[in-house]
Amino acid sequence: MKTYLSENIVSNQQWQDTLTTLNSVQKGDLINESEFNDWLQSWGSKNEKKAPSKSSIYLFRVTR
Repeated sequence: MKTYLSENIVSNQQWQDTLTTLNSVQKGDLINESEFNDWLQSWGSKNEKKAPSKSSIYLFRVTR
């Protein structure tokens, strides 16, 4: 029973995280993939870049 309840709590949290993410996408709270990858690749280097900012670029639109 404890295992079932623990797994259910994790599953519910993952679903809430998914809904939050989809809501962000619908609002356009996205970052450019290329800028993100460049930033990630710069981690730990002398020329580490600042994290990319939100963009109005829509990679795809979620409809209900």
